[in-house]
Amino acid sequence: MKNLEVFTHVSTAYAYCNRKHIDEVVYPPPVDPKKLIDSLEWMDDGLVNDITPKLIGDRPNTYIYTKALAEYVVQQEGAKLNVAIVRPSIVGASWKEPFPGWIDNFNGPSGLFIAAGKGILRTMRASNNALADLVPVDVVVNMSLAAAWYSGINRMMKTITRLHKAMVFLEYFTSNSWVWNTDNVNMLMNQLNPEDKKTFNIDVRQLHWAEYIENYCMGTKKYVLNEEMSGLPAARKHLNKLRNIRYGFNTILVILIWRVFIARSQMARNIWYFVVSLCYKFLSYFRASSTMRY
Repeated sequence: MKNLEVFTHVSTAYAYCNRKHIDEVVYPPPVDPKKLIDSLEWMDDGLVNDITPKLIGDRPNTYIYTKALAEYVVQQEGAKLNVAIVRPSIVGASWKEPFPGWIDNFNGPSGLFIAAGKGILRTMRASNNALADLVPVDVVVNMSLAAAWYSGINRMMKTITRLHKAMVFLEYFTSNSWVWNTDNVNMLMNQLNPEDKKTFNIDVRQLHWAEYIENYCMGTKKYVLNEEMSGLPAARKHLNKLRNIRYGFNTILVILIWRVFIARSQMARNIWYFVVSLCYKFLSYFRASSTMRY
């Protein structure tokens, strides 16, 4: 999944319904999911049914229990990914999109509404003090999309922050130069015979740095980012297009500045003429000096 930008996992608000107050965190399960899966591989259905009540504990059913396990797996396996976990409550019909009341299944309260409307369901056990935690399906969709967007942006901001810290750390080394003695390296090169010098080349004086940097950049694209090289021609065209746009914008900007500040201002014109005259005199002096040397 080299092109994966964000991984969004849709869970449920009831994943930790055994708690009265639920924070926006992933609570560690009492049993490691991988070990549980390995154990279930050799168990028969009867044994699984026997241990299920002990596994789920104070959760009402296996659906809620496995939802909690899934969140933990996503958190552990997606530590290096942009991950968003969305926890909708009871998903109901749409609020606005594609139109009010849209629904296409019997899940959630839909089946209850239909059964009650048809006269099949007459009574059910409930509490007058309990809240009906319904959420429209289009709100869930919008939340999932927004969470995916924010997870990608947020991870990028973290990357930029780390990059900035790295730049601050490297500033000392990128702002200074040193001269190292290489007598031992030169001695070592002289000790190698011509064949060994080709096999174990350590003479960086033969290195063409422009070509090396170009290969370096191509290597990061191919081996680090795992991107295809077939898109290079289009990328170069796009880069040239952006460069031409920048040059054109700068040219237009200079013309506008000339038009507004120089062509309409006597003081600006005087300063401009002074600068041009000074440059002309400098170039004339430089040419005269060059002629005198010959």
